[in-house]
Amino acid sequence: MEEEREEWRVALCNDELLVSDRGQVVLRYRAKRPVQESITKKGFRVVHIGTDKKIAQRRPLHQVVLETFVGFKPKGSFVRFKNGNKTDCLLSNLEYTPSKLL
Repeated sequence: MEEEREEWRVALCNDELLVSDRGQVVLRYRAKRPVQESITKKGFRVVHIGTDKKIAQRRPLHQVVLETFVGFKPKGSFVRFKNGNKTDCLLSNLEYTPSKLL
């Protein structure tokens, strides 16, 4: 069986980043080096977007992945992890959900 290819797109939040449907983020112009990542106290993965010396912003990885592949979050909705695992940022595990359904 043939394995699906990983799809990469330019991030909507920063055109210097490439985002994969498997939840990876790399620098577009620096030999595709992975960006720095950490996990919040609430258990979400965040990517550090900015220069090496100064972090411009931290963005939740699940938001970056969904924005890049689906578009910006509709007003009043939230990101849902289909399998309940907040560190699993595969595109196939993420979806926007109206707040009433949470």
